[in-house]
Amino acid sequence: MILKQRHLAERVEVVLEAGHATATYASFGSHKKVAVRYEDLRPSPIEFANSQGIPKFTAIFGGFGALLAVLTAEASSLRLLFASAASLCFGLCGYVLWNMRPARRVLLQLTDGNHPLVVYRDQPTPEAVRDFLKALKEAQQSYLRENYAPSGVAQSVTGEVERLFWLKSQGALTDGEFEQLKAKLLGSSAEKTNVGQYV
Repeated sequence: MILKQRHLAERVEVVLEAGHATATYASFGSHKKVAVRYEDLRPSPIEFANSQGIPKFTAIFGGFGALLAVLTAEASSLRLLFASAASLCFGLCGYVLWNMRPARRVLLQLTDGNHPLVVYRDQPTPEAVRDFLKALKEAQQSYLRENYAPSGVAQSVTGEVERLFWLKSQGALTDGEFEQLKAKLLGSSAEKTNVGQYV
C-alpha cells in the first residue's frame, strides 16, 4: 500500500514493503528517503500540530502602517488623515493575509529516533490515513509473527516467553494468544524435564 500526501510544497510518500516501510519527503528541492523497520513503530502514534508564527507580510504591513502613523502624527490634519487611512489600509491587508495563511496541520509521529516517520493526519483524506495506519499495523503484525514467533528449537524457555511478551506489547499477539503459547512452551519444558529425570 502507498500513502501519498501533499501540503503546499511538501510531499510525503510512504510505501509498505516486506520488512520495512519506506518514506520519501520532498520539499523545495530537498529530497530525503528513510527506511523504517516495523520493529521501530510506536504502539500508538503521537499527534502534534505544526506551529506557524505570524506571517512576514502581516508583520511588515502592520509595522509599516504604525510607523507611517507615528511619523505623521504631529503634522497637519490632512497628513494625519492620510496616515490614518494608510494605517487602516495596511492593517486590513495584514488581516486579509493572516486569514489566507495555510491552516495548521495535525501530524502523526509513528516512530521515534533521529528520523521519525511523520505523516499528515488528514491528507489526502482522514479516511485514507486511517486505512493506511490499519494496513501498516497489519503489515507490522504479520512481519513480527513471521520473524519473531517462537521457534521449534528454543534456546531457553525464558527467552521464548520474553519474545512472546514483546510480541504482545507490540500488538502482534492478543492476551489469549500470549497465554496459550506461553502455556504450550511451559508445558513442553516441563515434559522435557520429567523425561530427563528418568533417563
